[in-house]
Amino acid sequence: MPSPSPSHSAAAQRAARFEMSLRVDPATIHRVRRLVRDRLVEWERADHVREAVFGVGELLANVHKHVPGGRCVLDVRRTPGGVRVAVRDGDPRMPVVRQPEWDSEDGRGLFLLVHSVHDWGAVRLPGGKEVWFTTGPDDAEY
Repeated sequence: MPSPSPSHSAAAQRAARFEMSLRVDPATIHRVRRLVRDRLVEWERADHVREAVFGVGELLANVHKHVPGGRCVLDVRRTPGGVRVAVRDGDPRMPVVRQPEWDSEDGRGLFLLVHSVHDWGAVRLPGGKEVWFTTGPDDAEY
């Protein structure tokens, strides 16, 4: 069987990733969640939609709440066992995961996210940070 041509491989790689710059507001979060859901179905990762869409919504909500101007870059990639989602923004403050109080009205999103995905992290970048998470093969079982 012939190996794929370089242009075919490049096209396949592009199809396995998308990146978008955006200014986040509540309507944008809804649209982007739908876009991510559709892309995961296209990539045959429908079993990771729940975790990925929840995570995208949480990361974008945090940008809307904490980043002046609400600008960020969303990067979604298909991985061998799931997906990797990253949000880069211009705020150098790193996320802090806290156990929420039972009666608090906010502060649950990141806590729930880190307990719902395969892995997550945050890294400082020049002029900001990247917050990311992955879903893995075992996440689809929950």
